[in-house]
Amino acid sequence: PDGQMPEQALQLPRSLVLGGDPPKAYLAGKEVAKLSWRPLLEVTLKSVLGVWLEMTADHLTISIFQDGDLKCTVEAPVPEDWKWPGLGPPNGLVDVSGTVTCVALR
Repeated sequence: PDGQMPEQALQLPRSLVLGGDPPKAYLAGKEVAKLSWRPLLEVTLKSVLGVWLEMTADHLTISIFQDGDLKCTVEAPVPEDWKWPGLGPPNGLVDVSGTVTCVALR
């Protein structure tokens, strides 16, 4: 509302965020799952990360891949105030921290 970016990615409106340490999944700012994949410990130089988001009218599924291997999948119901297609397609966000020095989107 005030034009400022939130302090943490999980505070973004209408967001599904995976990350942190210990890593968790957040939907609309609320924790929905703990992740067994630890990017802080497992992502190394030249790692390639992929994200696959599937949406239905009432369900979201997000999967994270590292170097071609599935690392985690999180499923969650779509909150009532997120109903598509009225909101349009989702937007992507890459939130990086730690020792990451370069990100290339393909």
